[in-house]
Amino acid sequence: MRAVSLRPRCGAGCRGLGLEPAAAIMAHVLNVNNEVVKLRKEVKRARVLTIRRLTRHIGKLKLKKGSEDVVLKNQRRAQRLIEEIHAMKEIKPDQVTKFALEKEINFESVCKMI
Repeated sequence: MRAVSLRPRCGAGCRGLGLEPAAAIMAHVLNVNNEVVKLRKEVKRARVLTIRRLTRHIGKLKLKKGSEDVVLKNQRRAQRLIEEIHAMKEIKPDQVTKFALEKEINFESVCKMI
């Protein structure tokens, strides 16, 4: 069998076909990586703020009074929020950024994936 090269052959023919040379492709990949690195700080900050908001909501749910059914319902909701916080802590900031850059996000599709 003959080895197949994945490197594009960029002579005059590539420019005519609209293909990018290997150097331009590598520059694009590096640019995306730089954007991912730049967004790490923003993603971490958003995660911290979201976790704080969920923690406040959990505290409010635990303090609510009412019948046994309402109290159990609030406890189940608080437990779901705690599990959501733990899941958020597992996710790396780069995964969040890459997901946001590669796909068009809407709430329903994210909920279906989880």
